[in-house]
Amino acid sequence: MKTVFSGIQPSGELHIGNYLGAVHNWVSLQDEYQCVFCVVDYHAITQDYEPAQMPSRVVEMATDLLACGIDPERSILFVQSSVREHTELCWVLNAVSQFGDVSRMTQFKDKSQRQADNINVGLFDYPVLQTADIVLYKATHVPVGQDQVQHVELARRIARAFNRRWGKTFPEPAPLLSSTPKILGLDGKAKMSKSIGNTIALSEDDKSIRKKLARAATDPQRVHREDPGDPDVCNVHTLHTFFSDAERIAWVREGCTTAGIGCSDCKKALADNVIEHLLPIRKRKSELVADPDRVATVLRGGAERASAVASKTMCCSRSRSPSPSPGAAAGPTTTRPSARCARSSAPRALGTATRSTACSGRALARTSRTAPARPRTTPAALADSRTPSFCGCPTRARIAARPATSCCGIATAIAPSWTSSPPTACARPSRSSTSTAAGASSSLNRSSMLAS
Repeated sequence: MKTVFSGIQPSGELHIGNYLGAVHNWVSLQDEYQCVFCVVDYHAITQDYEPAQMPSRVVEMATDLLACGIDPERSILFVQSSVREHTELCWVLNAVSQFGDVSRMTQFKDKSQRQADNINVGLFDYPVLQTADIVLYKATHVPVGQDQVQHVELARRIARAFNRRWGKTFPEPAPLLSSTPKILGLDGKAKMSKSIGNTIALSEDDKSIRKKLARAATDPQRVHREDPGDPDVCNVHTLHTFFSDAERIAWVREGCTTAGIGCSDCKKALADNVIEHLLPIRKRKSELVADPDRVATVLRGGAERASAVASKTMCCSRSRSPSPSPGAAAGPTTTRPSARCARSSAPRALGTATRSTACSGRALARTSRTAPARPRTTPAALADSRTPSFCGCPTRARIAARPATSCCGIATAIAPSWTSSPPTACARPSRSSTSTAAGASSSLNRSSMLAS
């Protein structure tokens, strides 16, 4: 079965623009593909945000996705920062991404204009991390709108460049275009956006939905009740095509073109259908909100399943990384690192360990130069057994014990079993340290760093 990957930023609760433009299509894709869906919190931190609000935004987005019909039994749903291979692979892909290609991305130019005082490198590198998200699961298709096709084409170029340089590893993902037309906001001018205030949230009550639709923009040429309108330029009619049946859509089109009905009649009919359509979603969400452990369990399970796939992919990617120069001979007492990745060059503490130090939130043991050489483990064996290939950290070998933590404090929201008394240090005092402590402290360090 072919694999689909798609992600969504944790902007808070979903609105009907997100639902119609992406999530509704995701639900139907579960019947045809192996689907991997991700709440991309690392992408979200490239924009201005309140760190204290990120945990609740992530959980709320995951809750809405489940309420809309994402089935954790048929798909993988997880938080991006809980699978560290995303950022690791991104760095590798940076080495085969051309500056000119990335600089031509129109979304970077648009976002740079909107946040002129915060044009960070992450914003520029966004599409490379997006490529890592996709190819890490060897996705063959990416469901996108027309505005994201350019990013998928870049992902294809980057995957092709990696394969050309280091051997065939990743499939070139293809865009899976939806038939959904562009969903404008209630103002009829711009795309639905919470920052603009032209949206309807999926969880809004009936009164609020009716009030917002009553103010929605329609055909600007239809000034008076007796003026005929053009449904094809009316955003309310576009929403009817999603929420109304064929009979109601025909009634709207005929009434609008002949001035048989007014815009208020059209909006009232739309409000009835929107409320009816969203009712089961709102009911499922209320059940999930009443049982937060259920959402936490889904995210943990999704992170474990995603990590199992991602670790195999990275093992394969490391095995294809360039080896050290053959002409550079190692010293007689120096163990030369194997060619896997930057982290694999830090040898495990085997014998005469001198001290431990934290590197990027993980414990890396330093050994003396007289440490005995360790037999090299083949990438195939690493993939099969999920044995750690770096740092000596046991979290890869015992993936189920690693809590699914998110970058901005989400650990406190979805891992209540260990946050009551979390470890205070990341460094492992010995090989016998538990995997839970190592994984939890590493996640806490990431959360503290990004929230500060």
